[in-house]
Amino acid sequence: MRREVGDRPKEAIIPDDIQEGQEEQPTSAEFRALAENLPALSWIARSDGWIFWYNKQWYEYTSTDPAQMRGWGWQSVHDPAQLPAVLKRWRESIASGNAFDMTFPLRGKDGTYRPFLTRVVPYRDESGRVVRWFGMNSDISKLHATKEALRASEARYRLAMTLGRMATWETDFVKRTRKWTPEGMELFGLSLPDGIGKVGGDEDEYRLALHPADRHLVNGYHELANRQDSFPAEYRIVRPDGQIRWMSGHGLVIDRGANNEARRLVSVVTDITERRAMEEHAGFLLGELSHRSKNLLSVVQALASRTVRGAGSLKEFEKSFMDRLFALAASNDLLIDNRWNGASLGELVRRQLAPFVELPNAKVNIDGPHLAVTSDATQSIGLALHELTTNAVKYGVLSSPAGELRIDWGIERRGREPMLRLDWVESQGPRVFEPKKKGFGQVVIKQMIEQALSAKVRIDYAPTGLTWTLTAPLSVILDDSRESLTKM
Repeated sequence: MRREVGDRPKEAIIPDDIQEGQEEQPTSAEFRALAENLPALSWIARSDGWIFWYNKQWYEYTSTDPAQMRGWGWQSVHDPAQLPAVLKRWRESIASGNAFDMTFPLRGKDGTYRPFLTRVVPYRDESGRVVRWFGMNSDISKLHATKEALRASEARYRLAMTLGRMATWETDFVKRTRKWTPEGMELFGLSLPDGIGKVGGDEDEYRLALHPADRHLVNGYHELANRQDSFPAEYRIVRPDGQIRWMSGHGLVIDRGANNEARRLVSVVTDITERRAMEEHAGFLLGELSHRSKNLLSVVQALASRTVRGAGSLKEFEKSFMDRLFALAASNDLLIDNRWNGASLGELVRRQLAPFVELPNAKVNIDGPHLAVTSDATQSIGLALHELTTNAVKYGVLSSPAGELRIDWGIERRGREPMLRLDWVESQGPRVFEPKKKGFGQVVIKQMIEQALSAKVRIDYAPTGLTWTLTAPLSVILDDSRESLTKM
């Protein structure tokens, strides 16, 4: 017979053997049923570690029976590679009487090893002696998989940040600290214990990393954070090695106080140094293009004016003028190939000779160190080489099968300033005579190039062959005033 107690719902029924006010206690059978049905693998061992009981979850997971598992039989379902470490730890706990905690894999009935978190606690009698060990193994494979996925995702994130040359950090205005990611410290060249920096004062690592001319921007960014949730930022930093890098990114406020002041701010930036360099170079090229276009037009006008004066007919003018335009175009093509960063002197020589002489040629010797000459020098020297080549084809060594041509150049030290020496030497050709009339070609190979390059030109009309020598300051000739002595 059952009875209802007080105002409890009718479903709350108390057995007849429990008096009102008494605390209900589970029976031993109920305890056993609980242990058998726990989702974790459970077991009980003697004080010496001999296991004499497992719950049914253990047998179902491992597909074993009591005879196989009794005592120390559990070793058969452990990963052999990790079993020695497990035995060592378990024996240490048995000897010391301390609880055992460890994570290791157990083999399931499908043959797969899955990670289990194991906890074993001692049960002591009234004297404090260990009489039993209660163990529980909890399957953490899903948690382990989640952690692995998170670790892999974080690794991909780190890789993306590194490849993208990105950095991030969090600024805490309340604690006056800044928490850097490893990528952020790497990009800024910082080394901080646990990635913790300081906000404000003389030890503010962020402010100190900024270029001195950009440090005033920091206060402005902090003021922006108090007024708006997100804002852009672009500035330069100076790395410990002195390298200057451009950064561009955003700041995002993630916590505000009651007065709406920013409490925490996350910043993300990207290294845009290469992009800035390209933008600056593009701007330079536009300016250079404008300058070169005007300069080129002036050169063309001069070529036309000078050529028409010396031409005996319209046909002769057209031929001479077009040849000179092609020579000028060849020099400019070379400059364009090098993005107007100057040109190789050796390549310039070859391009001016190419329309008239098949190269390489046993009769033409070209030799000299690699020199990158300026765009102005490229145009001036290119026109002079064209005039010398045209003259050699008409009257000089290139008009005779026996003729030989040597073009070489080098660097001479005259006083404090190094000089470029460029020689054009003809031999074994027709007899040479100094022209009685100075045409435009003579103006190009001497007067124009001397004025354009602050140079000196010497022309020797020896009967054995023409010799033309150009001497010019390297500071005017070389691109960036640097010389390379690598042989071509």
